[in-house]
Amino acid sequence: LERDKIPVFVRGGAFIPRIDPIGTTDLYSLSNFDVHFYFDKEVASSNGKIYNDDGKSPNTFEKDRYELIHFESKIKKKDISIHVNYKVGLNYKRKTKHMRFITHNLETSPKKVLVDSKKVDFSFRNNQLQMNIVLNKKNTIKLCF
Repeated sequence: LERDKIPVFVRGGAFIPRIDPIGTTDLYSLSNFDVHFYFDKEVASSNGKIYNDDGKSPNTFEKDRYELIHFESKIKKKDISIHVNYKVGLNYKRKTKHMRFITHNLETSPKKVLVDSKKVDFSFRNNQLQMNIVLNKKNTIKLCF
């Protein structure tokens, strides 16, 4: 332990969304964000979600002015699949989202990574994979070992 650092414990299979630090919620945007996925070979499947709205209007859920982004992982012997899909409220205008997807705790680098069956670039360092994708209404990320 270091005096100026607080240890953080994360459940295996968890999806943790993050944005860069901002000075005020007026600057909040989910157009560019990170999702950290904490791989655990003992967790065969997991899920998470992000709720998003304009951050200003009251009762956005009741007024159908929101979006939910769902994440679901499925771990198999030779691959990890992550399904990402949206539920968009009838009165919400969905904007393009750029996501940096970071997978922690991998023992080896994948041979390839596919997004919607297309090979994509990724980096692997210190048991961590990073890749950038533009989210569609539905995406499937597949790490192939």
